[in-house]
Amino acid sequence: MDTEYYPQTPWGTDWHEVFSAPLDELLARYDIVVPAPAVLTGHIKLPKTQIFAVVCDCHTMLAKLDRLHTSHLIFAPSALDILEAHRKSRRTLSSNCFLRKGEILSDEALCEETTGTGVNVKYRDVLVGRVIAHDIEPNSPIDFGSVI
Repeated sequence: MDTEYYPQTPWGTDWHEVFSAPLDELLARYDIVVPAPAVLTGHIKLPKTQIFAVVCDCHTMLAKLDRLHTSHLIFAPSALDILEAHRKSRRTLSSNCFLRKGEILSDEALCEETTGTGVNVKYRDVLVGRVIAHDIEPNSPIDFGSVI
């Protein structure tokens, strides 16, 4: 699992174990492996005598499962969940004031925000000094279409 996007569990604690080998190797440790949706909907009764694991691919579902105090929870985030975590942690550029068409974009006119839809902050130097293509309201995302 990539701990870059999930440095801690959804409930704010450290992971008990981080396993970076293929998921099949981890699942081989268990007698029974159950998908998380089956547990949450109540369609499966979990045994008390065998070693079992619940596999979950969504961090919000993982938090729900933790409250049930089930056996081992295995978090194998889906590509969509990783993409969403990346989006939430991404730093982007937005305007901190009204920008008129034809003005030169200055560094002072830009601010950084998390979870924005603007261009990544690493492109700040590429955008500064370029001409504003259209009027931009304060707190609006800045992208490459915003400048000429």
